[in-house]
Order: sequence, then structure tokens, then C-alpha cells
Amino acid sequence: MRIKKSILGFFLFLIFFISSSYCQNKNDFVIDKSFYSVIKNVNPIIRDDFCEKLLGKNFEAEGIIKSVKAKARYRRYLKVEVIDKFYKNNKVKIVYNLYLNKNDFPIIEGAKIKFKAKMMVYIPLDSLRKNYIFEAVFIDGTIKIE
Repeated sequence: MRIKKSILGFFLFLIFFISSSYCQNKNDFVIDKSFYSVIKNVNPIIRDDFCEKLLGKNFEAEGIIKSVKAKARYRRYLKVEVIDKFYKNNKVKIVYNLYLNKNDFPIIEGAKIKFKAKMMVYIPLDSLRKNYIFEAVFIDGTIKIE
């Protein structure tokens, strides 16, 4: 049974990268429900390889701004922590550390944000590979205040 799950996860992993309809171009991907359905079915050991292939690519995601801190990295001056929109319904939780300049975007804690960013680093937070931090450089985005 466990072998069947591993094989199924591996094939889902392959389908994710082969599918041209999933990626907008060869350097872009979207973190949405279909992304989570792939990543949660990938064997935790293979999950790091999965994330490794995403480094340097642009991605789109949605989430809620949790905090804003002045921290310089990647030639940017603000670190914005964003909790992914889809994490509640999935086995895998992703938190984004977005780095941007003060003038790039108006930032309000607790606001919903849809953004595009370039993936720089992924950090697994536990040995089971259920929680990740994706560090990224902010490219563009919109904010939704409710």
C-alpha cells in the first residue's frame, strides 16, 4: 500500500512538470489548489527535490499579510511575511517571506494580497516536510482590503 502511494506521488510529480497547461511559460507557476494537490501527494523525501526545481522561477500566489519588518536581503529593505491562502485545507503549509522596497507596494498587516514573486530559497520547517517557508523577491501584486 505504501509503495503504491509512493509510485502515485512520483507520477503526480512528473505530471506537474510535464503539463504545459499548468505553467504559463517555462519559468512561471501558480500556487493554487492544483499545486497543493500535487505537493501533498508527493512523498516527503521527494518534496525537497520538487521544491528545488522551483528555485529561480517566478510564481503567483495569494495569502494574508501577517507581519512587516525592516530587514535587508536580496537588495530589498522590507520583509513581508504572508500566510498562504490555501493552507487550511491541506497537509502542507507554506509561508512566504517576500522581500521588497518600501516604495514598491502599500503594505497593510491583515490584508489579503495576490502577488507575483521570484522564488529564491525554500526552507523546510520540520522533518516531515509539512511546513515550508518560501523566500521570494516581490515582482508585482494587488492588495484587497476588507
